[in-house]
Amino acid sequence: MVRRDEDASMFFDKGERMKPCILMSLLLVLLSNAYAQENELKFPAEQQIDLLITQSERAFDSYENTLQLEAQLVGGPESVAKDREVLNTARKVLATLKANPSKAFNSPMGFLLVTNLDDASRNMAVCMGQGGMQSANAAQAGKVNLAMSNVHISQTCLDTSQLLYTVSESALDLYAQYLSTEYKLTQQAADRLQQCVDLLKKSAPKR
Repeated sequence: MVRRDEDASMFFDKGERMKPCILMSLLLVLLSNAYAQENELKFPAEQQIDLLITQSERAFDSYENTLQLEAQLVGGPESVAKDREVLNTARKVLATLKANPSKAFNSPMGFLLVTNLDDASRNMAVCMGQGGMQSANAAQAGKVNLAMSNVHISQTCLDTSQLLYTVSESALDLYAQYLSTEYKLTQQAADRLQQCVDLLKKSAPKR
């Protein structure tokens, strides 16, 4: 049976061995907090996100208006039904972002905004192509008014596609900035955790 003084001695020895790791852990926490504060500005700023939200809302307003023109093309109503799904999703994403811009954008929600902008731009590019082909067909058939109308639709789709693409590039740049900073912070924390693990191994009693 181990005496109490032996128990105390064993506990004291263990505590002495743990002191370096405890101190190191506290130091790592302080350094991690300082590192995060120093790099806080590397995350997308609130003003940048607010501006992006405003630009995205205007781009999707243009997208919604262009869908009304797309419906005039042959097969347009079917295409609009699918293209409107992107609009509905984008509106929900933007509502979430407006409620808490920084927290929502610096999360998977920011990636959803990027993909919705990209999908909408691609839809408008398809609309532009369809309008152009139908305009050419109408011109060959001697339907001048229809040809001119389809040219207008095609050009409007192109303009909207370019607007959405431009905004999507801005959104992608901001989201890449978030991912880069998040990765650096995670890597820094992982490195410091490994330092603590290595210290524990060194301070562990040899068998």
